Amino acid sequence: MSSADDSDELSYFLFAVDCRGHLKLPATYFGNCTIARTVAVKRSALIGENGIVVAGKAIGREVMETYKGPLKGAEREISKSRHPPIMVSASPKFELYKVDFGWGRPRKTEVANTGSLGSLSLFSIAESREEEGGIEFGLALAPHELDIFNSIFHRTY
Repeated sequence: MSSADDSDELSYFLFAVDCRGHLKLPATYFGNCTIARTVAVKRSALIGENGIVVAGKAIGREVMETYKGPLKGAEREISKSRHPPIMVSASPKFELYKVDFGWGRPRKTEVANTGSLGSLSLFSIAESREEEGGIEFGLALAPHELDIFNSIFHRTY
């Protein structure tokens, strides 16, 4: 953080919510049915001692609101943030490596490059194909953000 004023700025987190069980879709529907949601939290709350709890509660509230009316407010969701958000894509619970459309299981799953999305930061978490209970991480960050991440990661592990 460059100044004390930065702590009052909002940080934005963009994530997808699975709406299949909350919309009246035809029985023959094949595919995803997700909607993008964004939460905004003051940076000072996120970097505090209970930052992960604050973030989790904000995300949980947004998920519950989405389930009450999945399409309510969807038109304003994309323009909600004036700053590039951090986005999560995929989940170990999707079990992508178990999917077989008749060609066999995938050898590798990967989140598409976000270069066309501007300065969006993206991370994904998926189950491991090779190890039961293992997970795979993917990151798409701007070069200077990736340098910072690598520095922290290598100091920690």
